[in-house]
Amino acid sequence: MVGRGYGLESALTGIHSFMLKHEMILCYRGVAGTAFEAGEILEDERAIEDARRLAARLYDVARLVPRDYAAWRASA
Repeated sequence: MVGRGYGLESALTGIHSFMLKHEMILCYRGVAGTAFEAGEILEDERAIEDARRLAARLYDVARLVPRDYAAWRASA
């Protein structure tokens, strides 16, 4: 979903609802950056920091999930 900041909350709500419905693991809040020219996104320090935090959280969660998740889920 792409735009100039319009409807971001609705888009993220839809994504989160989909993830919850399908029993996905939510790792972090949404990350949004704003840019209008190629490469300009690299100047959005908050977006870069949020993306770094998301990557760190994904790493942490991946370490918690069993390697054979499907078998683990089936036995639960």
